Amino acid sequence: FWLLLSLVFFVFGWHQGQTFTMRLSAAIHNRVIHKLLRAPIDRFFDKQPVGRIMSRLVGDLASVDLSLYAKTLQTVTTILATITPLLYVHTMVPMLISVMALPLYYVIFAIYTRYRNTSVPMRYCFASTKSDMNGLLTDVMSSTASLTVG
Repeated sequence: FWLLLSLVFFVFGWHQGQTFTMRLSAAIHNRVIHKLLRAPIDRFFDKQPVGRIMSRLVGDLASVDLSLYAKTLQTVTTILATITPLLYVHTMVPMLISVMALPLYYVIFAIYTRYRNTSVPMRYCFASTKSDMNGLLTDVMSSTASLTVG
């Protein structure tokens, strides 16, 4: 009975995740294409290499398609798996110990905030370097120039 029930919930969750991902991906794709086709040519397309535009579009949509639902589910699971034992422990211990733990939680939050403030610019730097390389490769591949050795 429990195996069948868990299988039913697994299939239901998987179907809901696929539906969520497909709807979100279609909505994002339509909005991005709508905005991209209406971007001013002289201010956007002349200043942005084709490789950068394609790299951002393909990379962002691939991350939505392939990993958004899994990462959302993993985040919710991690939060629940962290908060549930903490709440249980803090309801079982005396109030003084819970109050004494607040500075520790503040330090943990400060370290996490500093990590996020450092990792986001590093990811942006990596992505922009990757898109610059893709732009150069696109320009080279679309070039009709050839070299002859003679």
